[in-house]
Amino acid sequence: MTVGAVKGADTLALKKQILRGRTVQLEPLAENHAGQVVAWRNHPEVRPYFIARPPLTIEGQIVWTGGQMQRTDDFTYVIREAGGQAVGMVAVYDIDWAAGCAEFGRLLTAPGVRQKGYARDAAAALVAFAFEALGLELLYAHCLADNLRVHRFFIAIGFTHAGELLSDVSGQPMVRFERRRAVQSE
Repeated sequence: MTVGAVKGADTLALKKQILRGRTVQLEPLAENHAGQVVAWRNHPEVRPYFIARPPLTIEGQIVWTGGQMQRTDDFTYVIREAGGQAVGMVAVYDIDWAAGCAEFGRLLTAPGVRQKGYARDAAAALVAFAFEALGLELLYAHCLADNLRVHRFFIAIGFTHAGELLSDVSGQPMVRFERRRAVQSE
């Protein structure tokens, strides 16, 4: 598939697919997930690591999700473990179809289910989807400079350190990680 080959109606159809990892499945984010997303993102262990720190509301999350569901440059998923419990979320978004790149992020797992491999498995499934189904060439991720746990996670899933920057939202120091599509030998 060539870069930018997926657009418009094809993209909206792809957004409805459930992605499968070894131990998780990724279900497209929907308005009925708002309560869970708000609880995860507002949790005191999680909220300090988001750039935008005001507490989320269920009403605001429903509005945001409704808009996200119509966007052709945003694939956001709820992570479900094998028993069906929602355990987190992950996304590829701000897709630049012409350049073949997108941001990888919105990754979080619920307190109490961390260190079980769900995030790693979800990331592997979404990275494969981004490169294979969406035809992207580059994924990048930004995280706060002091979030060393996430730095180690990105390195562990095949991203490389690509530089430092300041958040255009908050001015906070951030780190950029990148992962390129593997070159296919002929």
